[in-house]
Amino acid sequence: MHPCVLQNASQSRAEVSLPDLSTVLSELAQGIERQSLAGVFAAARNVAVGSRLLELFRQVATTVHRELSFDSEVAKRRTCLALIGRAIFARFLFDRGILSFATAPQLFQKQSTDGLPAWFEDDQQTAELFVWLDETFNGEFLPIFPNQARNCSANQYATLIKALGTLAKSEIRKIILNVDARSQAQLPFADPVMCLDYSHIPVGLLSEIYEDFTHAFDEEAAARDSRHYTPRVIASLMVSQVFDALPVHERTTASVLDPAAGAGVFLVLTLQRIVLELWRSTNQQPTAAQIRQILYGQLRGFDKDGDALMLATLSLYLAAVELTADPTPPKTLLFPKPLLGSVLIHVDTDELGSLGASIDVDWNKKFDVVIGNPPWTSQTGGTQLSSAVRHIASRVMSSDDEASKEVYQLRDYHADIPFVWRAMEWAKPGAWIAFVLHGRFLFQTSIQARRQREPLLNHLDVTGILNAADFADDKFIWPGIGQPFCVLFAKNQKPSQDAAFWMQQMYRDPALNALSRLRLDPTNVCAFTREEWETQPWIMKTAYRGNQYDIGIIRKMKSSSGRRQKIELGVHWTEVLKGKSGEGFKVGNKKRSGEALRALNGRHLAATKILPAYIDPERLEPFAVEKLEAARDFDIYRPPLVVVKEAGFSLKERKLRAALAFSSTPIVYSESYFGYSAYGCKDATMHLNYLFLLSNSRLLTYYLLMTDEKLGAERRAINKATFESFPIVPLAGLTDAERLQIDDFSERFRTGVPDDELWFALDRWVEALYGFTEIECDAITDTLATNMPYGDVRDSSVSAPTLREIDGFQEVISRSINILLSQDGVELKFARLNSVSNNAWLFLQASPAQQVANAPTKDGALAKLAAALGENIGSSHAFIKESDGSYLIGVLFQKRFLTRTKARVVAQFFIEQWDREHDAVVH
Repeated sequence: MHPCVLQNASQSRAEVSLPDLSTVLSELAQGIERQSLAGVFAAARNVAVGSRLLELFRQVATTVHRELSFDSEVAKRRTCLALIGRAIFARFLFDRGILSFATAPQLFQKQSTDGLPAWFEDDQQTAELFVWLDETFNGEFLPIFPNQARNCSANQYATLIKALGTLAKSEIRKIILNVDARSQAQLPFADPVMCLDYSHIPVGLLSEIYEDFTHAFDEEAAARDSRHYTPRVIASLMVSQVFDALPVHERTTASVLDPAAGAGVFLVLTLQRIVLELWRSTNQQPTAAQIRQILYGQLRGFDKDGDALMLATLSLYLAAVELTADPTPPKTLLFPKPLLGSVLIHVDTDELGSLGASIDVDWNKKFDVVIGNPPWTSQTGGTQLSSAVRHIASRVMSSDDEASKEVYQLRDYHADIPFVWRAMEWAKPGAWIAFVLHGRFLFQTSIQARRQREPLLNHLDVTGILNAADFADDKFIWPGIGQPFCVLFAKNQKPSQDAAFWMQQMYRDPALNALSRLRLDPTNVCAFTREEWETQPWIMKTAYRGNQYDIGIIRKMKSSSGRRQKIELGVHWTEVLKGKSGEGFKVGNKKRSGEALRALNGRHLAATKILPAYIDPERLEPFAVEKLEAARDFDIYRPPLVVVKEAGFSLKERKLRAALAFSSTPIVYSESYFGYSAYGCKDATMHLNYLFLLSNSRLLTYYLLMTDEKLGAERRAINKATFESFPIVPLAGLTDAERLQIDDFSERFRTGVPDDELWFALDRWVEALYGFTEIECDAITDTLATNMPYGDVRDSSVSAPTLREIDGFQEVISRSINILLSQDGVELKFARLNSVSNNAWLFLQASPAQQVANAPTKDGALAKLAAALGENIGSSHAFIKESDGSYLIGVLFQKRFLTRTKARVVAQFFIEQWDREHDAVVH
């Protein structure tokens, strides 16, 4: 199998034999360890427990925040978090047997009828619990009062708790009682399968609590500072990949920084991993003293959000206690000094946070790993940020190359890329950097964006990128994020001239994602060079929405070689025809009068889902918009013209995306359209008809899906610049017959509603202009059918294929494999064994034509294999060699994996494995 992304990551191959179906997995690309069916249920239980805890804590926080009466909103939020955090930690210690009558009898003198201590029911007992927590955990633990001193008395605590109110205390008491948020009665969970066990708090849950809390009670600051927790499945993947890439002897001593630590999920996972590595290296479980030595000596977190760091202390306390073999008596858990100020650094003196001057240069070149999820949103004080990153990048580039005179310019005010530059200073030479970044880093293709990205790629050795844009708005992996994102892995060194990196595309898989798992399919891994990315900036988008066939198609379209020269659509329109083009008027802030544009006496083409082929101005209302932000060049509204919709490129219901207007009446349209006017141009009719046909072809939709930075990434609309980059065969390069076809198609669209036959004929005619083969046309069909960015397409792509689709897949894979094997005089016959939907597999048996294959379904072996593979394996296909020499070819039973194009991909992998096996026999 491919490693996930990193060149140094461990590689493993799963050897599967039919008698040993229960141990089908070792560790595949997604890092899932071997699991039995019980493990799958455990994973499901953990996901459910996490969501139920979050629901409970959300309800408690809402009530407590409302009941607190502090004048300061900051103090109110912090006290609310501290109260809830102390309740969580108390229940955690209770469930682990650390806090008990034997270890703290004074806290168990009063009990309720349920048999649990009277914490948050009896004020004095609660106050004594708080004092005990302060004394046991060095006095910094979740301060209740603003500017709280190191030690508060029980009377001080009792006064606050008494004033808290019965309702708020009753809600917090639910945490102590282990009560479901939806429970009406004050009873502990009784379900033995789904009961909540606070002895293990899922990693990252406190981060989720904090994000939920801060967005509920401080939405403005949350949006401004881009406060979003990192899902533990993403953070865990990043930590595991980085540590797998470190030499084994460096894993126990690695120093790690998270410069945007938030509530501490990366630091918690790192602490757990280093403790595990130390255990492996010594074959002894680390002691409490060793765990604290790792915590204070090797981990650091920066953040400007004090509330988040307060929860980070709780996260680290929980992790450290959980990792301790014998956490009793409690006094052995005393932390030697506060985490705040030593492990967690609050950078509240600078608007730029960790990027500002408040972070001392003494931290430079101190860390073996810099990892995290820096803010993505546009920052306030953008000029300050731009200046800061210019100086940071200048320092990095000059230290890397004394001759460098580059001046780095930040294209926008987003902070994620500046954090990468600053990480190059914090990291040691050759150290690892791993950051979650906004998807714009991959997909932006403008000259300005490339000027921002390319200097970074020239000074940082990128080894791998996980593209997770498909999980924007996903309800399982990162609910509520609403933005495409990626994960960058890099070594802090200048790359070699021919350096390449792995790109792993991650796609939604609802059955696995619901268990907080990711399917990292090795067939979706590609290698790219920096030069490819620089010279073909669209290639990352094409790799995301397509595959190697699609990359080849776009390269073919853009190539200047071949029997036909091509020219960009926009260049053809403005330089060959001398026409005008532009976006329609903008309403926006309504600052300017629309009187001048109204004087044009045009008709208003409003945004609509359905366009006619030919616009009849008599069917439109007169343009009467009063106020405009921008009127644009009036000439773009003058017929003859073509208008093209900015959005609405779905092929589910084929509709016109462009319309023609030949009347003398101006057609005034909004920014929902692009307009191409041939006003004043000679012999423009055929140019207009040609543009109309190209704009409505599926090839143009396909091209936009493959290359546009917005469509199918961040938005469902397109950029005019991408539309105009569409390579076309100029009219002068068409044959007479092809010109006649333009007239014929235009007439057919003018005289009737287009049907499937007309759409098919148009698409085939346009694709024939480019000389596409059957294989390339199949790739276009399959990509549009499974990768368009609409909910219905996504749902369909993971659904069960039809019998016709299965037959087509089997026919193509059989033909593709046998064509290649025939050169060696070999022929395989293919038989479909069974198919099981719902994330299971379709199996084909391939056996020599002259051989009668044994049926591999004895004792339900095939069904068990299908179930195990469907839940666990990262790959979308698998090959199993049977004892009689035949093969089982397994492919996930989802429509997107059973296309004709996917059949060719699987056939290619099969032939590679066949060649390896037969080469081994020969040698």
